[in-house]
Amino acid sequence: AVLYSGGFPATTVPASKMSVSNEPLLNAAQYSPVLPVPMQTEQLREPRVSDIQRQRAEMLAIYEAASNLPLLIFAKLAGKSRDQINRDIKARRLLSLSLGNRGQRIPDWQLDPLRHKLILAALARFPDVDAWRLYRTVCEPHERLKGRSPIDVLTLENFDVTARIVCSALGSS
Repeated sequence: AVLYSGGFPATTVPASKMSVSNEPLLNAAQYSPVLPVPMQTEQLREPRVSDIQRQRAEMLAIYEAASNLPLLIFAKLAGKSRDQINRDIKARRLLSLSLGNRGQRIPDWQLDPLRHKLILAALARFPDVDAWRLYRTVCEPHERLKGRSPIDVLTLENFDVTARIVCSALGSS
């Protein structure tokens, strides 16, 4: 890489090379518009990623996952209108994820009535819970479920136990 100097350094020449008006002449051979790049002895470091940057990157990856559907696609698959889906989101009858101005994404597992019922149970118990917190609670592994997520282990037989585990996790943090 080459850096270019905006101005040339003024250097004077010996008295033998004076101009007619007795002013020193500038000698072009003594300076160059090209400056050498300082050598870096340190290796370039990886830029540090802050906790908030890491968290936002994780949220973006979740948001863009294939299992989280744009509102229009979810509406078609659910057999509902876009307006009805928006009303369900607003009334907290449907879990939806949003990230900035990217619109709503709805987890496709809510198309399963039993999994949707789990979300409704959690929202009924914790009406003001953050959507991202609820999503993580039902999707991340839990010790009490042998390292599996509530959404993955949910059956009719274990619904009440799983709902209690989810509500307990939401209430504890």
